[in-house]
Amino acid sequence: MTLTSNRFNKRQIGLSVLFLLTALAAIWPADDQDKAQLDQPDRSVFTRQQSHLDKFAAHFRPLTGSESSVNAQSVIGNLFPQQTWVPPPPPAAQQIPVAPPLPFSFAGRYTDGGNVTIFLTEGNQMHRVKQGETINATYRIEKIEQSFVTLTYLPLGTSQILPTGVLLP
Repeated sequence: MTLTSNRFNKRQIGLSVLFLLTALAAIWPADDQDKAQLDQPDRSVFTRQQSHLDKFAAHFRPLTGSESSVNAQSVIGNLFPQQTWVPPPPPAAQQIPVAPPLPFSFAGRYTDGGNVTIFLTEGNQMHRVKQGETINATYRIEKIEQSFVTLTYLPLGTSQILPTGVLLP
């Protein structure tokens, strides 16, 4: 047992000497320039600390509301961005313009020989038209049949059918 206690004491002594040498090297100045720095107080420490405080204050100024020109979102960034594994929806297909529903309703028909005149109502207004005529510069009467009237919506050039309510025999 005496052998293990001697080894332990040798280790303990060795570590203690190593610690003392390290502490002495940390305290001992390396050259004369270091001694001169130790003799004079360093005033730049205060200015460095002040500049660090200014940077710190500038970073958090948007959070306190003391400077409104800086956006807090731009300084800090989005802390909780939306994250998803779902792919974004495909871009919407271009919609083809569609003519509005016909504002007319069929009111009647008058036939004089071969000329057919139809009467269409639009709200409180009555229109008397023949084939090829235009109504309000937006609709043109293309074809007049027994059971329907074909109109063309001029801004888009699309045809629409207005039923007359008369059934063919």
